Amino acid sequence: EGAKRYRVSLMGDEGELWSREVTGTTLAFPAEVAALAPDHEWLWEVQAFGASGALGRASAAFRVPAAAELDAVRSVLERIRAGGDSPATHYLAGSYLHARGFQQDALAEFQSLARIAPSSPAPHEALGDVYRALGLMDQAAAAYDRALDLTHAH
Repeated sequence: EGAKRYRVSLMGDEGELWSREVTGTTLAFPAEVAALAPDHEWLWEVQAFGASGALGRASAAFRVPAAAELDAVRSVLERIRAGGDSPATHYLAGSYLHARGFQQDALAEFQSLARIAPSSPAPHEALGDVYRALGLMDQAAAAYDRALDLTHAH
């Protein structure tokens, strides 16, 4: 809250690959930068600045999967989704994606599950696990609190 601009940086084994400052909350990957190599560890960092200086910093490590790994994941997801659009399908797909490190995709599955089964604590606990893996501790705490509230409501 109160951020006026952001500095986004991407680092690899050799140090900083690129850094940009923006005033909005989105930033496209720079067109002049080569695509990230698969199976390497990368680190992104976002610093928020307000009128009086730095407000906070967040970072997360990630890797770009190789094409063969993506194909294998897609194959497993096709088999999971053969069960139809059910809560179990979303839970299994989200759990599989979370375990494989595809946190954003897992997040989408668990958010869908929370919409389908709003009174169940399981989707919120799973969302907490994904948020925690992403380093989003405030969102993780809120999701865990929601899961706990729903557990006590039953």
